[in-house]
Amino acid sequence: MLAPLTTTSGPIAVGAPANVSAAFTDAGTNDTHTASVNWGDLATTNATITETNGSGTLAAGHSYSHAGLYTVTVTLADGYGGTSARSATLLVDSPPFVT
Repeated sequence: MLAPLTTTSGPIAVGAPANVSAAFTDAGTNDTHTASVNWGDLATTNATITETNGSGTLAAGHSYSHAGLYTVTVTLADGYGGTSARSATLLVDSPPFVT
């Protein structure tokens, strides 16, 4: 199970790093996991995973080249076909920030 995402608080400046992280647990203590992050701007990257006995954390970062409201979706997968996904919205803006 993928916990709610933690993201860089916004607004985030264009070109500045946007980060996402989350914890996860899996009843299969021998499972290994991968995670992909769809950043909502046609970019998808793999997250870095740290895990022990089926539980762990994931983290990834990205920089946006244009201002906008982006939906970031993280998909966690185990080695047996199980998946879990969570989404969050990021506001990317050019200074001066509009709130």
